[in-house]
Amino acid sequence: MAKNTLNDFQQQLSQHLLSPQLEPSSELLLAQFKSHFTPVNGEEIADDLTEARTRLDIYRNNVIHSLSCAIGDLYPIVKRLVGEQFFNGLAIEFVRLYPPDNSALVLYGQGFVKFIAKHQACAQLPYLSDVAQLELICHQCFHAIDCDNFEPSQLASIAPEQLGFLTFTFDPAVHLLQSNWPVEAIWQENLKAQPQQLNIDQAGGCYLLVFRREFEVQVVDLNPHCFNFISQLKSGLNIAQAWQATLLLAQKSTSEITESLNEDELGPMLGYLFGLPLFNDFRLQEQ
Repeated sequence: MAKNTLNDFQQQLSQHLLSPQLEPSSELLLAQFKSHFTPVNGEEIADDLTEARTRLDIYRNNVIHSLSCAIGDLYPIVKRLVGEQFFNGLAIEFVRLYPPDNSALVLYGQGFVKFIAKHQACAQLPYLSDVAQLELICHQCFHAIDCDNFEPSQLASIAPEQLGFLTFTFDPAVHLLQSNWPVEAIWQENLKAQPQQLNIDQAGGCYLLVFRREFEVQVVDLNPHCFNFISQLKSGLNIAQAWQATLLLAQKSTSEITESLNEDELGPMLGYLFGLPLFNDFRLQEQ
């Protein structure tokens, strides 16, 4: 088979596998299917065109089903929140618009978060895309590569006056998520066999740190100041710069953050963070 013919066949096959129904322009594709039919018990297939359509329909249904199931496996809480029938409709629509570009299904479905955030049918559930984002982050955290974490005892060689110039490399499994909705509470409640109804309008937002301790994904709802400090460190600032930025954010904060932030809270905050498997390495910046 010539390369251009194979390329045409592959493009048509991909197009028809994701289409809601077999389009009239499928003659070439069906002809390719028919050309590979073998006689059954020595007899030719009576209606090879119908047989070709049937086989292609089965293949198409299997592709759509397997990909939409992969989306369902990635976002089980979202699926539970909206119901199986509604979710399957969303998943199939997403699959047809955004087929995989990688052979590893573990990497598929990341765009579903933005898809439901913009989908008109989900407009009445403004928290849904943030719940999906949390599920995606937990998935990415679990599958992140393994790295060695640094031991705080390694900092013993750093002079106290130089500690402020330390920067950190974060573990690939570490993620941050800020939401105006209580997505961690929604997520935790719907992990239960019998979830209870939550009053999400009065629960407020959350500041989540997601990391992996050994093989377990951990989700922690942080104090907003601690969240901001980690965010600054994660952006590449050293300890002193990150702390000053966090203090500035605390001064500019609205009533959403009720507790003030004192200068002497840096030590305990660092002690808490050093007790978590967040950092792979550190570096002392040149002064």
